Amino acid sequence: TNWILSFWLLSFLLSLSMYLCEHYLGSVGAGKIHLARAIALKACQAGRWVRFFTAASLANLLLERNNKGTLNGFLENLRRVELIVVDEIDFVPLHKDAAELLFQVISDCCERRSLIIISNLEFSQWNTVLGDNRLTAATSSQSPLHSVSA
Repeated sequence: TNWILSFWLLSFLLSLSMYLCEHYLGSVGAGKIHLARAIALKACQAGRWVRFFTAASLANLLLERNNKGTLNGFLENLRRVELIVVDEIDFVPLHKDAAELLFQVISDCCERRSLIIISNLEFSQWNTVLGDNRLTAATSSQSPLHSVSA
C-alpha cells in the first residue's frame, strides 16, 4: 500500500505544481523502477517535462559537460524539467568530481522540482558509490520530505 499511496500522492502533488523528493530503497525485484516509471508516465500524461537517468550516466554526462565547458547550459536545460528520475545509485562507483556534480543536481532538484532516486542500497551504504562520507550524508539529507523502502 505504500507504493499505491506514494503513486497517488506524487500524482496529486504534480497536479498542484508542488515538488516532492522521494527515495525508493529496497532489494532487487521490489518494484521500485516500475513505480518510478508509472509516476514518470503519469507526469508526462499531465504535460510535465520528465527526464530519466541512471546515476552513472547522469554523473558522467555532468563530468563530460563540465570538461567541455558546457555544464551551465546543460544545467539550465535540466532546470526546465519538472521531474527527474535517477536510477541505480548503487552499482558503479563514481569519480569524485562526477559525484560532486551529481550532488549539485540532487540538491538543486529538491529545492525546485520533483526528484525520484532509486537504489538497492541503504543511505548509509551510498558512500561506496559516491566515495565520500560527507557527500553521502549531504545527499541523503537533501530529501527530508519522503522516503519509501521496499
